[in-house]
Amino acid sequence: MSNMLSKTAVILPLALLSTSGLAQTEGDELFDDLFAEEEIETIQVTGFRSRLKANLDQKRYSESVLDGISAEDIGKFPDKNIADSLQRVTGVSITRDFGEGEKISIRGTAPGLNRTLLNGQNVATADWFVLDNPTRSFNYSLLASEMVSSLEVYKSPQADIDEGSIGGTVVLKTRRPLSVESGTMVGSAQMAYTEKSEEWDPQLSGFYSWHNDNKTFGALISIVTQNRTLRRDGFEVLGYTERDINGTQAYVPDLIGSPYFEQERERNGFMFSAQFKPVDTLLLTFNALHSKLDADNTNHNLLTVPTWEFNPDRNPDGADTSNGVIKDGTLVSWDYGAEDRTGAVLDIAERTSYSETSSFDLDIMYDPGSYQLHFQFGYTEAEGGTTKDTFAEFVAETRQSYDITRKAPQVSFPDIDVNNASVYDQLDWTQIDSKPQKDDETYGQVDYKYYLDHDLFTTIKVGLKFRDHTKEQSKMATRFNNGSDIPGLGLSADQFPAGTLPSDFMDGIAESGSITSYPLVDMDAFERAAYANRDLYSTTESKLDFFEINEEITAVYAMSNFEGEYFRGNVGVRYVQTDMTSTFWNLAGDEFLDSETNDYSEVLPSFNINYDLNEEMLVRFAASKVMSRPEYIQITGARSLNHSTSTGSGGNTQLDPFKANQFDVSYEWYFADTGLFSAAIFYKDIESYIVEETTIEQHYNEISGKIEDFEILLPTNGQGGTNQGLEIGYQQDLWQGWGLLANYTYSDAEADDGSLIPGNSEHTYNATLYFENESLSARVSYNYRTEYFEGYDRGSELMTDGFGQMDGSISYNLTENISLVLQGLNLTDEEIYKYSEVKSRPYSYYSNGRRYFVGAQLSF
Repeated sequence: MSNMLSKTAVILPLALLSTSGLAQTEGDELFDDLFAEEEIETIQVTGFRSRLKANLDQKRYSESVLDGISAEDIGKFPDKNIADSLQRVTGVSITRDFGEGEKISIRGTAPGLNRTLLNGQNVATADWFVLDNPTRSFNYSLLASEMVSSLEVYKSPQADIDEGSIGGTVVLKTRRPLSVESGTMVGSAQMAYTEKSEEWDPQLSGFYSWHNDNKTFGALISIVTQNRTLRRDGFEVLGYTERDINGTQAYVPDLIGSPYFEQERERNGFMFSAQFKPVDTLLLTFNALHSKLDADNTNHNLLTVPTWEFNPDRNPDGADTSNGVIKDGTLVSWDYGAEDRTGAVLDIAERTSYSETSSFDLDIMYDPGSYQLHFQFGYTEAEGGTTKDTFAEFVAETRQSYDITRKAPQVSFPDIDVNNASVYDQLDWTQIDSKPQKDDETYGQVDYKYYLDHDLFTTIKVGLKFRDHTKEQSKMATRFNNGSDIPGLGLSADQFPAGTLPSDFMDGIAESGSITSYPLVDMDAFERAAYANRDLYSTTESKLDFFEINEEITAVYAMSNFEGEYFRGNVGVRYVQTDMTSTFWNLAGDEFLDSETNDYSEVLPSFNINYDLNEEMLVRFAASKVMSRPEYIQITGARSLNHSTSTGSGGNTQLDPFKANQFDVSYEWYFADTGLFSAAIFYKDIESYIVEETTIEQHYNEISGKIEDFEILLPTNGQGGTNQGLEIGYQQDLWQGWGLLANYTYSDAEADDGSLIPGNSEHTYNATLYFENESLSARVSYNYRTEYFEGYDRGSELMTDGFGQMDGSISYNLTENISLVLQGLNLTDEEIYKYSEVKSRPYSYYSNGRRYFVGAQLSF
């Protein structure tokens, strides 16, 4: 195969690179190499098969239960999104609500119970989507894959790696200039075609690295820009409320609609790294990362609102449910309403949204030979959310009916032509909201490693780390002043025409009778007209949505590596103290800014041992105690309310963290350079799950203008449970350039009280078939996960049905320095289906379509 890396990368050091503080063993080995007298050997390997071998080397020689993925050369990470690569790791599954990998689950745990570290440190994140609540999970849509050289998935902990994960820890690693050949320059240019939007968008990246001749100073820079024109078609049933239906309690849909989502995404990333080695024993590394995702979006929806029939303010006569049909405790079909009463609701939301993160890190390593002294200091911050959410709701008077017995709801408005914008002649509600998020962390640490002259123990390592982390959310709203005559504004949907839905909306998915066409509204024109008279409006802070969570975390650890003729491993303990302060508005009686505190400490021992059965086979055993802090939204005293359904959710400042004792036994057979059969059994004994309980609280309802009872869903520490399962992995070169990778994970997570466990798919599997010769590299992958509990939404249990996706990639080497690339995502055009508790209560049905990438990469 042509030598494409002679001027491109030093692949093995890049694959193992780390400058983390509480650093991993691989990072320590890297520093040993950098401080050595001899030159680093340039390993010239290329291609998908070579990357597979590097991945196996990471796994085979690790001291913990670990899987790795490395880029075969600079700018050639295997997927457009890091989460898409992670889903091919045994035991890992991902979410992809907008057709792009966003959050990960490891071994059947919720995304917030897993950690992602960049070079061993936390990365501040903020979600762009207005309906997302701040979580501890990392949003992978923010970070372009070109910025990462390799990643490692730790499924068993080490004392020198940050705590906070029940499932696993992902360590992303970036490149360093003193480990890359000076003058290396790589560029990539692609065009991306999105089938739904029928738009082409550019994807550009560039990388340059330099160091002086004696390797005492070097610098590199990487720049990425990616655009995406996104369209998502869907049907939704947003929430269910229990009502009396002809003497029987049944769940009634709150909102049934046909949402049409459009978004312009622009992701720009910048990475800079500089290294200075003034003497052989001292190495200083500075890293800076900045990434911004602009994610402006518009959502149209035509809805029917069955629960309005039960609201005496809207329907004084009471709901007539005599012709309703109940199935599995749900009112699945119903003809209702009156010809002269509000029926069809046209909602439009236009949002200015973004997510932006920055990280700055200084790493100092001193190594005189008999020991290593390491310091690391840094700061990371993120901002994001929705800075402007302009919302309008137009209504039309009509009778209505629905049927939700199939995946795609059927809705009828018999008295109107839903495509005639003039029938939506009443402006029922409008507002302009902003919901920004902030996240920042300052950290500092020191690590000391001493090399032992001992027959069994080879090193002892101790460290101290401090983190000061703050997560904040606020909300401002501009709405009609109380007492305003809303319809009196004289605005209707036909005054702001923007066409109708595309003719192929939900093609092949909609049922006969599904709403697949209605008018679109020009929200810029609407805002100019509706908000011209500012006296009709007031801007207020939504105090129920404000919170600030501060955590001061201090950790100390001690760890020792040991090694014998046929075995190796590590043993250690980590002690961590967390002091949390939650600040929120207390609205009981006189309003005031309140704060509540909670503190807890944990002792977290860990033990990893690997035994070589022979030159090809080994077994591993790992035992540890782990913990994961509750989600930020779970520990705030604030409340988030849905005024249409008189429901809401909030937090509990006194929650204890998740805690678990876990064990892992695995067998690995490396029967060839790129051949592996592995099997692992894992068991997690969870001390306490966090569950949701409903309580009644009184709050002011902005729609009715009255103090009303709200059903508020609050988290609490529930009973414990278990998470146990099996992983099987296989990969091998087959014949004449063909090869196969496959893995399967079984995860059985159960709570003692029968509660559902978020993020747990019982079965996950994926397979990749690849072909490679000197000129051509091709692969096709299929990934599938069975249904899982996503969490609570609008007071109901939200389930995501099983989902599988096929992706493919082909690259052709024109010359030693130029390759052509063609990639396709979601080739089988799969949809995402969600339901509430049982499948007879559909929740959402989304279609994101296929995406294609075509372009070239140049390396010099």
